[in-house]
Amino acid sequence: MRAKDSNTYQYYKSPFITHSPPTYCSANWPLYLKRLNAALRNTSQWIALSNNRKIKLYKSEKCPLCNASDDYTIFHILTQCIMLTSYIKNTKKLCNVSNLPEDLFVLSFTNMTLKQLKEVHYLLLIHAAQVELTLF
Repeated sequence: MRAKDSNTYQYYKSPFITHSPPTYCSANWPLYLKRLNAALRNTSQWIALSNNRKIKLYKSEKCPLCNASDDYTIFHILTQCIMLTSYIKNTKKLCNVSNLPEDLFVLSFTNMTLKQLKEVHYLLLIHAAQVELTLF
C-alpha cells in the first residue's frame, strides 16, 4: 500500500497493486497467453506474439499501416486501426475491449477470459503480419 500512496512510485496504480496475484497467474493458460496478458496489462512497448512475430510499438509514432494521426498503441490497434476493422467486427461480440476510454483501457485486460485473450492474440498476429508485409 505504501507504493500506491508514494510520490516516487506514481506509476503503481490500480489494477496492479493488490494483495492477491492476478487471476491469470493461477489459470491453466498456455504460457504465451499469460505473457501476452501481462504485457497488455503493463502497457508494454514490446510484445512477443510467437517465436518470430513481435509488435514493437516504440519503433513508430504513428501506425505503420493506416497512418492515422493517433499514437501507435495497443488501444489504436485493437479499436481504431482501419486495416483491422473487418477483423475486429467479426470478433466484436466476444472481444469487447473498447468499452473504456484510452486512459483506462488497461483495465479491460484484468478479467479477460481465455477466449477473449485468444481473440486479442489473433488480432495482434494479423496486425504484426500486415506490418511485416508493408515494411518489406
